[in-house]
Amino acid sequence: MTDEHNLLIEQLSSEYRILQDKIDKIGAFRFTVRGWSVTVVVASIFTVGSTKLVSPFLLLFLLPFTASFYLMEQEQNHIRGLFLGRVGQIEKEIRRVIRANQSPGKLSHEVGLTPRIAHHLSAARRSSEMAGPLFRFIERMRDPFHPFYLAQLLIIVIAAVFLARSDKHQPPASPTTVIEYHQIESEPEEGPTKAAPKNEKEQNKEEAR
Repeated sequence: MTDEHNLLIEQLSSEYRILQDKIDKIGAFRFTVRGWSVTVVVASIFTVGSTKLVSPFLLLFLLPFTASFYLMEQEQNHIRGLFLGRVGQIEKEIRRVIRANQSPGKLSHEVGLTPRIAHHLSAARRSSEMAGPLFRFIERMRDPFHPFYLAQLLIIVIAAVFLARSDKHQPPASPTTVIEYHQIESEPEEGPTKAAPKNEKEQNKEEAR
């Protein structure tokens, strides 16, 4: 194999590793987005359910937020598909260069060392497309991407309706009357006043009468 072909394979292999790293990071980002979505939905439902100061139908405002998370992950899936397409092209190019520059005796050994990840993924995708629309729908639903956000949308609607109905059946709180007790300090009652003692002269006059 010439130096030019070796340099080409080296460059393709370097790009291949970069794309694989990007694909792995997109997978980690997808789990992060799903974690954000679950946190927002669960925290909002518990907050509205624990307080009666807001209407449960405010939970419906979570629908556009959940849809935005769905679109965000869908965009990442689209970019991931583009990366996988480029990875498939690199694999084909590496195999072409090796086939063109190796002798027949070493061909099977060298081809076995080439990456074939995108080749197998594209083959599985083509087999599902040839099976018919029903099979493609089942295969799409097997991917947790779509059922995950569909389940969140249903949970939001069910929680809003359930909390609203529970508020209607709950009896209204009776008004409370606040009674203030003021302690009145009463003065001690005075008993009948005793007459002042009389002197001896006045007593003698009364006895004489």
